[in-house]
Amino acid sequence: MNKRYFKTLRLSCLINVALITFSGGSSNAMPLTLDQYNEVYFDDSIGYQILINHPPPDLNIDISQTITVGKTGWLQKIEVFVQKQAEGGSFSLDIRKVSEGVPVEDDNNVLGRVTLSSPEFVTQPNGFVTFDFSEFHIDVTSGDTLAFALLGSDFAWAVLYGNTDDPYCGGRGFARYYDASGQHPWGDIGPPLDWDYGFRTYVEPVPEPATVLLFGAGLVGLIGARVRNRKK
Repeated sequence: MNKRYFKTLRLSCLINVALITFSGGSSNAMPLTLDQYNEVYFDDSIGYQILINHPPPDLNIDISQTITVGKTGWLQKIEVFVQKQAEGGSFSLDIRKVSEGVPVEDDNNVLGRVTLSSPEFVTQPNGFVTFDFSEFHIDVTSGDTLAFALLGSDFAWAVLYGNTDDPYCGGRGFARYYDASGQHPWGDIGPPLDWDYGFRTYVEPVPEPATVLLFGAGLVGLIGARVRNRKK
């Protein structure tokens, strides 16, 4: 094998490494981007829904919001506008699929779930609580419809705020409850159809294929120029 073969092989390896890194092969390749959001504003459309967990036969209420993904990549973080009302219990936020516009009912069939104990459930000065989903590597594509659901356990109690004039057009808010008669489906009680809770979703975007190809072509050109300069 001659020197030209080894130079070609080395060049190929460099290009592959660069493309993998640029296209998101590393979990920290791209900065997080705010994707979907509904900022709560305090006017005559402000409203709230209580999340509470009391074991049956007492009342238990869960909260959910459907969203439409805007950016292709990895869903990394969700912030929810929520205020804890008492210490005790824990709070879980999960990401689940949507069927005919409604979050799926099965709490065991989710894409990821983050649980915070009462001391970890800290509302930031901006009113949001952060749930980090980076460990689940949830792939999302622009146009996907998903839902997040906030559930409580062991006498957890919180209030979620939102607005009732349909400020977010990519989904809607839901609530469901359990009582002595059993579990009632999403949407049985609570907000009207135009309700939306306060939230923000963050995605680590994936570069478009054309961008990756352009980057690769530019890299090949730079390396080729360097090789030519060495020969002179």
